Amino acid sequence: ATVMVLWFMLALSILLFARVQEDYSDLAASHVPRLALSSELAEYSARLAGLATAILGRQTEDQDLLAEIKRVSVQLSSALQDPAWTDPLPANAPDVRRIAETPGDVEGELLTLLALFENRRALSDALADRIERLRWLNVDIQDEVDPILNDYTFNIEAMMRAIGAADERSVREDLVRRIGDERTLRNTIAQIGGDAATAVTLIIQGSVAADPLQLERFSDLTNDMLVRVAETVDTIPSKPEFLTLR
Repeated sequence: ATVMVLWFMLALSILLFARVQEDYSDLAASHVPRLALSSELAEYSARLAGLATAILGRQTEDQDLLAEIKRVSVQLSSALQDPAWTDPLPANAPDVRRIAETPGDVEGELLTLLALFENRRALSDALADRIERLRWLNVDIQDEVDPILNDYTFNIEAMMRAIGAADERSVREDLVRRIGDERTLRNTIAQIGGDAATAVTLIIQGSVAADPLQLERFSDLTNDMLVRVAETVDTIPSKPEFLTLR
């Protein structure tokens, strides 16, 4: 009886071992390749995310980005055609057919993103060029304003000295009137130079605005300042020394 019980337990153990071996064989033949393939797909996903980051940060030349996008897309498509994905899957497995269609979509989206950023870079370069031209225009304006202010300051000081040396009342009154006119023009020219510099500063700050609302505020302030400059320029006399400034 003991021998029979032992043989029975041995037979049962052999049967259980055979079933476990069958389960492990099924796991090795089906699930392990899928796990390995899933790991490979995860690697491709990480590379695609890296490409998107490179596009956003402009860390790589466009031709290299295009070549890498094509390479990863082909590798991803090839991986999704692996027989491991075509074998019967459990009922709760994801829709592999839908996943297999994604490489072309991802490649198209990345190429679209690259084109958008190429366009943005062209706009950024054009904006930088316009800002540089505007900056030099402001330099020209200040180069016109400073000598005029110096001339008016010199004239006012000279007339102030002339008032002390003048004997006739009419001469002193004429000098006082001329000094008032010179001061008014000097203040007007100084205002033009200051307002022009402020307008350029607002434009440069607006060019790096973080959001549309900021840009709109800078735009409104700049337009107000430019209107003020235009109105002030209209008040200066039509003299040859103001021709370039106008």
